[in-house]
Amino acid sequence: MKKFFLTLTMAATTILIASAREPKSGYRGFVDLDCTIGKAYWFSSADGYYKHEGLLYLGFTTSHGYQINRHAYVGAGFMMSLGFPSLMLPVFADFRYDRSFGKFTPYGDVRIGYSFSDGGGMYFSPIVGYRVNLGRKANFNIGVGLTLCGQTHEKYITDCQKDETSDEYECIVYYVGTRHIYDPRFSLRFGFDF
Repeated sequence: MKKFFLTLTMAATTILIASAREPKSGYRGFVDLDCTIGKAYWFSSADGYYKHEGLLYLGFTTSHGYQINRHAYVGAGFMMSLGFPSLMLPVFADFRYDRSFGKFTPYGDVRIGYSFSDGGGMYFSPIVGYRVNLGRKANFNIGVGLTLCGQTHEKYITDCQKDETSDEYECIVYYVGTRHIYDPRFSLRFGFDF
């Protein structure tokens, strides 16, 4: 176990010491693997009820745009992430700020858009992370943050009355409107920019 933690510590130290190239003005693209953990509200056809349960989402995200200067990036992209049986499918605007403090190269990234899955709703995902140079034109990025993905669902109320003569219940289902919710989810994202 000590060997594992020593190896992990050495890997983290190597990442923090490694520097990344400064982004240059012009086109810049990102391809990432996204892992998101959190609760989702979904309809279970097995028992006919909506469930609010923890899910693990795995998927990919891509963003393409323009590097304004060595710090600021503006772009647009989409994400497809599956957390059976739920799905995140947002389209977003991407705003990123890269900074260098000697060899320490952190970044901040904010994505704002609209998710077309689970009834639709606003998508918001701020991430902070670190980038490492992989060569002349590519960096490896790793970041952690929060994802808010809106979901809209129809809401029903069930009213049941007991029949005195037969001891059976008679139920009536009333539609009461729609409900829009946001569940905060923890996100880990890593990938490449070019």
